[in-house]
Amino acid sequence: MSLVELHGRTMGSLVSPRPGPHGARMNHCCEEDLVSTLLDQIQAPTAPWDIASVGTEFDYRRGRADVVAVSRDGIVVAFEAKMDRWKVALWQAYRNTCFAHRSYVVLPSERAHSAHRRGAEFERLGVGLCSVEEEGIVILVESNAFAPIQPWLTEKAVGSTCAGARCDGAISR
Repeated sequence: MSLVELHGRTMGSLVSPRPGPHGARMNHCCEEDLVSTLLDQIQAPTAPWDIASVGTEFDYRRGRADVVAVSRDGIVVAFEAKMDRWKVALWQAYRNTCFAHRSYVVLPSERAHSAHRRGAEFERLGVGLCSVEEEGIVILVESNAFAPIQPWLTEKAVGSTCAGARCDGAISR
């Protein structure tokens, strides 16, 4: 798989349209609410990924990914959600690249747009930055495509999601 091409589409085609200057912003009370909204939107037809299954709280020795999604093509995408501590989320998302093909930080809209001013830090680590808007998921910085250095952990992450059923923190639609 080419680093520039994923699912037969160029990376630019994975980016959701950005909301206009008056785009609807969502208010999230806590990280759990942010993750819940992400889960609602991650498998929507307008989402930038063709997701087959989703799991939450994937626990591995170095940490715990908030959300792990697997595309229909077997691409593992990890998400770290935070209400405001984007630097902590950035390092957690970078750590997830040991098993994920793509990794993103997800922040509430205002925080995400503020963190986007430091987009070079995300780009340096190859980690993406997203916000969750009423219109859907907005990618502010695209994640690099990684070849996970621990394929056995990638398999474990895939196994933590369930296709077509709900199981141990996994959600599928």
